[in-house]
Amino acid sequence: MNIIQRIRKVTGLSQSKFSDLIDVKVSTIRQWERNGASPPSYVPKLILRTLIAEDNEYNEEELKVLQQWYNEQNDTRRRPHS
Repeated sequence: MNIIQRIRKVTGLSQSKFSDLIDVKVSTIRQWERNGASPPSYVPKLILRTLIAEDNEYNEEELKVLQQWYNEQNDTRRRPHS
């Protein structure tokens, strides 16, 4: 399961409702979730920051854990190899 699928799972939204929420085409969400194309690394970060900052019904604690996990994954990928 990739980061977009994980975020969507936490929100409990369908692809259609999630695409409305983040203002991205459903076809783009489908591509991201099928691993055919990955969103730029800033996209999941912005989505998570926005969802955490907003007063909404989504599980803020789960979103924060997901945000930490994603940030750690990206930090590992960016570190130069010794």
